[in-house]
Amino acid sequence: MVEINLKLGQPPNDLLFPENFLESVNHAFSLLKTSKKEDDYLYRLLNYGQHQGDVRVREELSKFLTNDLMYTVDKDNLMITNGVSHGVDLLCQALLKPSETILLEAPTYFLFIDLFKQRNLKVETIHRKEDGSIDL
Repeated sequence: MVEINLKLGQPPNDLLFPENFLESVNHAFSLLKTSKKEDDYLYRLLNYGQHQGDVRVREELSKFLTNDLMYTVDKDNLMITNGVSHGVDLLCQALLKPSETILLEAPTYFLFIDLFKQRNLKVETIHRKEDGSIDL
């Protein structure tokens, strides 16, 4: 049995075997031989992704969400982030100003408190009552 610790959000070093990495790189470059738009593929392979995330991922996600939620979810209204912390940080940058106060349910994800403090936000914790309602 292999135990993988995901506390840091990255794979352990022993999972990053050079031969697996080399195989992945070789596979990615082999696709250049079959690509009809070689320049376009090489650009996508070696550069940063699109700001909102890969359009193919957003298209598939929009199809999935549209079917699951039973209303249309447009791919242009989706954004792929590098995890929940990245997404929350982007929201803080877009919606909040330094020194604003936010309410945060306790207990919470341990990285959020530091993330909010780094953005100079005041954090007030709130708790839930026995019935599940929020105790303000």
